[in-house]
Amino acid sequence: MQKSSPGGVQTPIHGSHSPEARIPFCVIAAGLLLMLVTSISPATTWTTAISSYVTLHTLLETLSIILALLVFAIIWSTRNKNLPYNLSIIALASLVSGILDFSHLLSFPGMPDYITPNTTNKTILFWLPARLSISLGLLAIAFLPWHKPLDTLRSCLALLLVLALLFALHILFLWYPDILPVFYLEGLGPVPLKRGTEYAITGIFLLAALGFLLHLRRPRSFNASGFLAASLLMALGEVCFNLYMDIHDSYSLIGHLYKITGYFFLFRAIFTDAVKRPYDLLEQSRSRLNLTLSALPDMLFEMSHEGRYLHIYTPERAILESPTPYLLGRTLYDVMPSESADTVQQAIDEAAETGHSRTGPFSLPTAYGKTAWFEISVARLGNRAPKSHTFLVISRNITARYLAEESLRTLSHAVELNPLAIARMLHRADQTLSGFRPGECDPSPGLKLAIY
Repeated sequence: MQKSSPGGVQTPIHGSHSPEARIPFCVIAAGLLLMLVTSISPATTWTTAISSYVTLHTLLETLSIILALLVFAIIWSTRNKNLPYNLSIIALASLVSGILDFSHLLSFPGMPDYITPNTTNKTILFWLPARLSISLGLLAIAFLPWHKPLDTLRSCLALLLVLALLFALHILFLWYPDILPVFYLEGLGPVPLKRGTEYAITGIFLLAALGFLLHLRRPRSFNASGFLAASLLMALGEVCFNLYMDIHDSYSLIGHLYKITGYFFLFRAIFTDAVKRPYDLLEQSRSRLNLTLSALPDMLFEMSHEGRYLHIYTPERAILESPTPYLLGRTLYDVMPSESADTVQQAIDEAAETGHSRTGPFSLPTAYGKTAWFEISVARLGNRAPKSHTFLVISRNITARYLAEESLRTLSHAVELNPLAIARMLHRADQTLSGFRPGECDPSPGLKLAIY
């Protein structure tokens, strides 16, 4: 269900997306406003060539290439952390886009020749497959399931195929461009085929945006708002690339601004899901664990097989004779009486063999100079080699229970030794509670003889 407003009207997106959706939605609105301004302004305002465009183009393309390769690097370095396989698809699409954009940058007119003479048609040959790859990558992650991981072997095979494809495309574009259609005619501008291809890519971006919009109506499973912003901004960029008449005019510059902003949101969404969100979940889990441990009455220790304190978590530090910093790194025999240390060490040895153990009461001196009684449970941690096992030791303070049991044992022993004295005491207590005076509720002669 979508989150409802106080008046009962449902919002367009699920409430779980709201915290992270504000910035992407604001940037999308700004991008649409800029597109509106450019569409109602005189065409000559944006079609005038920019004298320093090569420098600006180099800067903007470099930034977008860096972001694209960062997307690939982040996903590829964390792909074994149960990431869904469609993130591997966008990683490979970003790699293709980044490398082809790099060749597009080097092939741009005004740059030194990139192996073969640079022309506008040559730079567009590298440009269009780069835009197509990233649009198809976004489309894939918009509609493919997010719960199926991709194994390492298949991901490496996919990477090899992508690298082979990039090599083949470079051979084709650099040495055999004549067998390909012409996308740009000098003095005339882009041909209809180029515009049609750009419109098709725009449609793919918009279709991907629709998929992410549908995800926003469901409970959050990934950063759909970030991917939505990336898709829409890149689609707006494609619209600008279809409006320019010269590759050096303002439409082309605005299109590159949309493109780099779209890559930024793509990087931001990937970073959130692949890097930041797992750490946030880990921190939340750690906080819940700390709250749980704080509510426990027991003391917890992580110890080595030889009885060395490795980690200590105890809400009852005040009852320990030795402070926590003193205990860390020391062994049982350094801080306990030998008899108590033997008891704990035997429990650890048993846990090393069976996986867990428990031991009965043993005494320890406390910081108040008194004696406290404890019982412990020991569990072996992990599946490491026997010599490197560590153990979780749970120690419970049972002093009150132990003393109560001792009192009961003492009383029971006294009853066994002199039951008549206990009967006399109970008879007098009964007279006190009932309000009868002595002699008004005397026992029978036989019992009286037994009592007195």
